[in-house]
Amino acid sequence: MKISKNYEMHFAVLVLAALGVYLVLQSAFMPFSRDGVISTDTGVWLQIAREMSEGRMVYRDLFDHKGPLLFLLYSLFFRAGGTTGVWLLQCLLLAVTITAAYWCVRKLVANRIAAAYAVMGGVLGRNIFGGEDFPIEEAALPFLMLSLFVFVSYLCDDKRTIRPKEIVLLGLCMGSVLCLRPNLIALWAVFVPAVFLEGVCAKRYKEMLLCAGCFTAGAAAVIALLCVWLQCGGALSACWEEAVRFNFLYVGKSDSLSRIRVFLEFFFHPLQFACICLNLYLFLRKKELRLLYGSNLLYILLNLILASMSGVNYRNYEIALIPGFVLPLAGGIGDLWNFLERRKGRCGFLSPFWVITLILFLLYGNGGGFYGLKKIYYNVQITGAERENLEMMRFIEENTAEEEKITVLGNVAYIYLGTGRCSATEFIYTYPVCEMSGELGGRFLEQMETAEPPFIVVKEGWFEEPVPFREKIETLIEKNYVNVMETGDFIVYERL
Repeated sequence: MKISKNYEMHFAVLVLAALGVYLVLQSAFMPFSRDGVISTDTGVWLQIAREMSEGRMVYRDLFDHKGPLLFLLYSLFFRAGGTTGVWLLQCLLLAVTITAAYWCVRKLVANRIAAAYAVMGGVLGRNIFGGEDFPIEEAALPFLMLSLFVFVSYLCDDKRTIRPKEIVLLGLCMGSVLCLRPNLIALWAVFVPAVFLEGVCAKRYKEMLLCAGCFTAGAAAVIALLCVWLQCGGALSACWEEAVRFNFLYVGKSDSLSRIRVFLEFFFHPLQFACICLNLYLFLRKKELRLLYGSNLLYILLNLILASMSGVNYRNYEIALIPGFVLPLAGGIGDLWNFLERRKGRCGFLSPFWVITLILFLLYGNGGGFYGLKKIYYNVQITGAERENLEMMRFIEENTAEEEKITVLGNVAYIYLGTGRCSATEFIYTYPVCEMSGELGGRFLEQMETAEPPFIVVKEGWFEEPVPFREKIETLIEKNYVNVMETGDFIVYERL
């Protein structure tokens, strides 16, 4: 029985809406979560947003090396609704990501259900959402997907129609990603030259000049806005020192072998490798879209290189690879759907809807599906260790005044959030920054000696590694602090 277009649309909307709800319920920002734990990076950014709402300024008063747009967004939504406000920001950005991805796929796939399945396959395929709660790569996805949609729309248009407002949007999106995390700009680094060179070869000089002007204006507008915000907060020069200089130090710590190893891990991930093969197949088969698929293949490879720069395979880095999956999965699932539709007359059991539904369930049911359900369950449940940590945070809150500041060593910023206390130094986290940089480690020690926080929280076993920086911290604690409380995860020291 043929599915009507109306039912196709309704089912596609249902699939995408269910996908979005399923993903945002995995976030530890979710209002119904009760375990008190927020992951490493997002805990830091949420605490920075909280302290910014109390008058401190990132870069100037609080160290971090991520781009300024992240903190502007976090601080705005935190002021509006606390942690729940940031969760609503996450919901909004995810909705834009899924919608823009669907628009991209619909340019290549006529069937709406197949298009929705292609989006779902790309998002769930690497089992990466629900690991970090709201990583910077996830915040960049809407800008990447919107830009990909503009490029796909242009390259699927035989007339190559130029719409200045879309070119400005491309610039705005690239400027935003540049001010979130610069190593995520592979999309524009590939597609912009491809479009520009094709236009020049077609002797469309005036149109390409207009595009260059609109694109530059969009990117410059974002950068200028953030520079004004930083300058008003007295943090513009500090932003350069912390967000630019430190990142070069961080990347410089990795060696070539580590980068190659991570690149190969990304490259040969089953979904990534399948998408590269699919993309190559579509490039060879669809001559009318060869520029689109050729550019996307180069984008995938450059994106893999940039994602491997640190020499470390963190799961949140893989989120930046998702836009590269969209076009290959769209073409592959679209062609499979059409093939099964043609064969359905001979073999009635080859209904494309049921075959592709079964394939997706077998591929993603245990990974992207069951894993996410476990994450939702663990967000709501409180383990014995988490109950101990909640009691420890209540102890610190009850034994300090609201204006007093504490120190948490390592990288567990949710202790600040759970106690409702600010950091006694500019460092919300000390690992790995203070151990990588002698200058930053020295700054932290000086600030600790001056601040004399009433409580210091240390992760169990933190001093067991013979690192000079940690040994200096241990000496400071032995002279001035006493152990007053221990949980399975942390030791609490109180000032004598």
